[in-house]
Amino acid sequence: MSYKFTSGEILTADKLNQAISGRRLTVHGSGGSSIDADGDTIRVDGYENIYIRLTEKQTANSTVKYGWKEVYRNANGAWQNATFNGTANGDYAVEINNANLPTGNIVYRAERSPESGELLFRSSGLLSTDIKGKDIVLMILGTEEEYDTCANAPAASPGCWQGYAWAAYKVCGYTYTKLFDARDLGKWALELNGGTTSAWRRFHPAFWGWDSYTEGLPTAANACEGVRFIGTGASALSCSCPDWVSDVDCLKIEFNTTERPEDPQECSSAVNHMDNHDEWDKSFSQTLCRAGCTFSGTTANNTFTVDIDFVEIPRTDPECFWGPATFDPCEPCEAFGRFEICFLVAGGNEPNCGAGCHVTAYFSYSDMKALIENCATGNGTMSITPTNVVMCDGCGNGQSPPEVYYFIDSSSIVLKCCTSGETANCP
Repeated sequence: MSYKFTSGEILTADKLNQAISGRRLTVHGSGGSSIDADGDTIRVDGYENIYIRLTEKQTANSTVKYGWKEVYRNANGAWQNATFNGTANGDYAVEINNANLPTGNIVYRAERSPESGELLFRSSGLLSTDIKGKDIVLMILGTEEEYDTCANAPAASPGCWQGYAWAAYKVCGYTYTKLFDARDLGKWALELNGGTTSAWRRFHPAFWGWDSYTEGLPTAANACEGVRFIGTGASALSCSCPDWVSDVDCLKIEFNTTERPEDPQECSSAVNHMDNHDEWDKSFSQTLCRAGCTFSGTTANNTFTVDIDFVEIPRTDPECFWGPATFDPCEPCEAFGRFEICFLVAGGNEPNCGAGCHVTAYFSYSDMKALIENCATGNGTMSITPTNVVMCDGCGNGQSPPEVYYFIDSSSIVLKCCTSGETANCP
């Protein structure tokens, strides 16, 4: 009795015993030859190449095993099922990097290993339509020119192609979590067809320029790095005053003024005003009435005018906002909006005193929303302290050395809910 082997077939003891049947073993094929321990010549085929689709998978063990079905391309360019197939518990297929992939219509090029007998394929191989990092999306933040002076910005992109600042996000349920941005990869994003976009802070499908994508950055071995996107034609995200601001008509600001400087030689009008009304080193409380999206009020004998407004976080330097850590599409402006407090000082527009806001303080969209929700439910005790306070330091620049001083203690600013009586005083 003899046994005929086919290309790619796994050799077993029973099959070999039937084939040998007392004869010297010779197995013909296209592969190289080798001599076994008894001096017999064994010749086997090299790798068998076929095309497959994945039909099932088994992930219970450390190796992900796939059921598969062989396919071939017919004369009309369509893929049809062939004869051979395997199961996840029998003649299975394995992705060479043990990737956990979906089953379906994606076609992979597979090779039979003569050593292990396994059918091996590569997820990023020929004819695979699986995009690396398919759950990663790209948020376009602004133009290269708006961000190129920011710290750690990438080197210039090709002059023939418009570059864009970007951040990469992973889809987590319906929200998004930031992974990295243009500074980490060191490359600006380019529109796939050489086009342009103005869809700031909107998401686009990402096309990465390196193989074996993981949730990290390319290594030196595969650093054909780069990132492309397709312009979607969407408009930029535009953030305006949120509806919930109208839930209250009044907020209250509390702050302290500083001690009087010893010999101020600048800002004399503001200093004289403070002197005349004995307003140094004092505590003040002022109701701020709402008109539209602005809360405003004047206190301390009209020395200080305070405004609170909703503003969208700017893109350009010095802000250099490289995208939020998380993004909620149900409330997109939570990531890109904030509230600004501006303190104006009477007489503060004199030379060397610095025009405009003498204190500019920002606090988050979510902090303001929490405060207003708290006020609307009748709890007048909650307070927040704004962060990122920037003081005007122009006062005293005419002196040598300059005596820099301020009118307001930036660490003392607190925003609170109004009482019902204070709200009633608002028009």
